[in-house]
Amino acid sequence: MVSGFATATINCERHALHKGDFILLFYDSNISVDSISVRFR
Repeated sequence: MVSGFATATINCERHALHKGDFILLFYDSNISVDSISVRFR
């Protein structure tokens, strides 16, 4: 089962990422993963 979440900063805005989320990144986008939950898969 896929579960958990992650927090990421995308273009200076913090976002929570969950199962099924879609992220559209362009060539000049900046992304960094800040934290990942234990159950993230």
